[in-house]
Amino acid sequence: MKILFICDFSPTSYEGGAEISSFWQAEKLKKKGIKVFFLYRKKSNNFISFCGEIIKTVKSKKIDLIHCQGKYSWPAVFLSKIIFKKPAILTLRDYKGICPHGFCLYHKNKSCNLVSFFKEDFLFYYQNYIKNKNPLSFLIQLMFSYFGRLKTLVLSFFIKRADKLVCVSQYLKDIYVNNGYDKKKMITIYNPIPEIKIKRIKISKRFKQRMSKFKYTILYTGKLS
Repeated sequence: MKILFICDFSPTSYEGGAEISSFWQAEKLKKKGIKVFFLYRKKSNNFISFCGEIIKTVKSKKIDLIHCQGKYSWPAVFLSKIIFKKPAILTLRDYKGICPHGFCLYHKNKSCNLVSFFKEDFLFYYQNYIKNKNPLSFLIQLMFSYFGRLKTLVLSFFIKRADKLVCVSQYLKDIYVNNGYDKKKMITIYNPIPEIKIKRIKISKRFKQRMSKFKYTILYTGKLS
């Protein structure tokens, strides 16, 4: 079997964890005898040119399944799916297929409507994420949020037409189902753990002395966002 992984960025760009987890997922599939090919969306690519690259790759590599790892590449993948009539699946890692900000889903499983989006989600975003607050920045961010809402509606239209939707957690899957996505299409596949041997870390004497002054030592692992 031959699978084509479509990613928004290359795994060396570090613009998102999706590309890194996709790389390790491909490594595990290769061990099972499955051939995996990668195609990355270049910054210079527009919708039509990227769709052309996908079609060319599917044809030349005789791909059996297209697995889109990034939501922004999905519309181009969807068009390729129609042309070649190949099964295509999409991995969902966030709430962008439901709400552009997603704050409404932090404490409940139903997304905001248009009114509460601007009264609650947008205001929370502006107050907590925008440094220079003034009437002009407010209007600019309001415009961006409005177009973000429209972009989500377009994405949602395409996402719902995938053959399968892979969620990286059961919680994420439940959120999408609660917001109108077909439960029969949803499956959960957690991000794979990289098989890397970590060498013993040497801690300097000066650092140990400094840390000994504190009662507790906490190790935080995760992304800063």
